Amino acid sequence: MASGTSFTEIERDFWAPLWQMFMSSRKSISKSFDNSFGISHSEYILFFVTYLAENKINLKDLAETSDFSLSRVSRMTDNLVSKNLMEKVQSETDGRVQIVSLTHQGLLLLDKSARATSKTVQEKFLSEFTEDEMVLLTPYLNRLRKRFEPLAIIELHLP
Repeated sequence: MASGTSFTEIERDFWAPLWQMFMSSRKSISKSFDNSFGISHSEYILFFVTYLAENKINLKDLAETSDFSLSRVSRMTDNLVSKNLMEKVQSETDGRVQIVSLTHQGLLLLDKSARATSKTVQEKFLSEFTEDEMVLLTPYLNRLRKRFEPLAIIELHLP
């Protein structure tokens, strides 16, 4: 970015569609969750992060990775436990630490919701690009993705 606080014209033209795409994707995906799965998009993020952590993660790491406060993660996981979608146990090595994992029912819901998310992403975004364009853009998007810690440390394995 140019010195100062404003974008150059090139930077603005580059950033504006990225920002619009980000906001639009959040809105589209969030709307599908609230209406279809009985969990919020935020709760889905907890599901997904837990799954990527081999279905076992402590609340502190879940909060850091999902970028929610620890108290919010605790409330959301309590809600998911009450729906029998997650289970919460104390760590065997440190009683102060709580470990969460997805129940069988939670894993089934994650699979169903991940398929719906994939469909939304394909319809709203991927359909705009040819395979050659996706191959061309992927290294640049991965370069940007690596800048966003801690989520960048999780290798995504999408359905």
